[in-house]
Amino acid sequence: MRLFLTESGLFLRRYWLHYLLLIALVLGLNVCSKQSGDNSLRFAFTLTASSLIAALVMLPFSLLGLVKVGGDVNNSAYSIQPVLFGLVIGGLALFEIAGRAGLQWNVAAQSLMCACLVGFIVTLRPGKQHLGSLLSVSAQPLVTAYNESKTSNVWFPQFPLSTLLATGHLYHHDWSVFAIFLAGKTVPARQFAEGIPKAPFTLKFLASNTESDIIITYLNLILPGASLSEKRVGPWKEVLVH
Repeated sequence: MRLFLTESGLFLRRYWLHYLLLIALVLGLNVCSKQSGDNSLRFAFTLTASSLIAALVMLPFSLLGLVKVGGDVNNSAYSIQPVLFGLVIGGLALFEIAGRAGLQWNVAAQSLMCACLVGFIVTLRPGKQHLGSLLSVSAQPLVTAYNESKTSNVWFPQFPLSTLLATGHLYHHDWSVFAIFLAGKTVPARQFAEGIPKAPFTLKFLASNTESDIIITYLNLILPGASLSEKRVGPWKEVLVH
């Protein structure tokens, strides 16, 4: 419960302004559409209100997704994407209303929208790691896994699709093994062996990924006679299994 409240607080502190702006747009469009009787404004109000309802309905599930282990990446998107869609529709309707009201209101609406866009860019901007990755596609882990799987007997548990495309072999994904580990179960030796390369092979994963360490534990349990030697190579951790 404490973790849930902590994560919920972080989420709301980051996105409360988005929800507040969307609620303001919904209320404003509702008033304007009733006063003018314009069908286009009613349609914009319907879309914007529907986006707000969808965001609020998905909000509890997004918050619950933040506290579970595995599959918690982009959980907030389920409630944030409808908000952003509603803000776009509401913003366009705001331009329409301001254009009818006169030049001064039109300039004010455009200034407000520009300020909101700048605020979104500042709060939702990608980090340097994501921006730098666009300039070095060849060094991406997915590409590395694909290239090395074609030339070597390597198991990349984080990127099974890269290995599948390169070799046609579908190996275990690290989260599948980790989920079974969290359940307190063990994978049968035969089933585990069918989903990994034949020894000798190299287990290779990003050193920052702690879940893949569980696979080493499983290798020691399933292959008690195997020899494992670890080394660090750049951002990767390599484990030679023979």
